[in-house]
Amino acid sequence: AKPKALILTSASSRTSRAAAFAAKFHKLPVEVVGLTSAANLDYVRGLGIYDSVHIYSDVSSLKKQTVAVQDVAGSAEVQQSLYEHFGGQIVYFGSVGMSHVGAAGKRPKLTGLGGAPPSPFLVFSAIEEVRKVYGDFKVRRWLADSSKAYNSRMLPEFRAERRYGAEQTRAVFDSMVQGAADPQVTYVCSMWPEDLHEPVVASSKL
Repeated sequence: AKPKALILTSASSRTSRAAAFAAKFHKLPVEVVGLTSAANLDYVRGLGIYDSVHIYSDVSSLKKQTVAVQDVAGSAEVQQSLYEHFGGQIVYFGSVGMSHVGAAGKRPKLTGLGGAPPSPFLVFSAIEEVRKVYGDFKVRRWLADSSKAYNSRMLPEFRAERRYGAEQTRAVFDSMVQGAADPQVTYVCSMWPEDLHEPVVASSKL
């Protein structure tokens, strides 16, 4: 069965935002649903790239239909709630990452819930499968067109912030674990102190 909806967890993440944008840009015949935290709900809805956005605790109220899931959160709790609600209507479940870093090491209990089992999603493998069907020329053109449109839409809002040293890097990590990191900011962290992060390269006098 084909999915009628695409569910993207960690909807505030750049990975999910790019996937939602691509689904809309290529006019995929699916409803694009975002799942996010309560703290990021207004921000994600304001992006205008999802058909609907919900918080994780509202999974049980989502419309029952065949779905494909791209799981960026990597949370056992979220994964289990999706299988408990949709069960056999999950036709694909791709594990993309673990933006919910605090969930590391936990495993969902999926036995007997039905649905396609979770499997790793590798973007380059997916592109290769699409290339086999549509040919290299079309895939290259689609990638170029969608990348150009995405950059035009998203780059004006892009904001990067540098963090230096172990303490600042740990602070960013802790904020991610607590779900308090600003989704509008891309943090570029270095364990080196600011005055040492770009060491001077000695020039040879030989």
